[in-house]
Amino acid sequence: SNNYSLSVSFCTVATKTPSINYHRGDRVVYRHVLRGAQTGKFMGVPPTGKWVSGNGFTLLRLSGDKIVEMWYETNLLEVMKQLGAIS
Repeated sequence: SNNYSLSVSFCTVATKTPSINYHRGDRVVYRHVLRGAQTGKFMGVPPTGKWVSGNGFTLLRLSGDKIVEMWYETNLLEVMKQLGAIS
């Protein structure tokens, strides 16, 4: 199994409702906050059951009313500190 996947290693991954921070042409950027409990191995850290949150951003490319590409980044350093994997 992929132990680098947030959706596989964490249950109830949720985001705060994002607000669009930037929109130009076919690109949209917004800030998000992910929150979930670690229920599976993640980046070498065995399941802890701890609830963690991480700030990040998402970049979308639109075509008409459809999302055709999506890139996102989440502050994994922040998440790993909350899991106790690093100080």
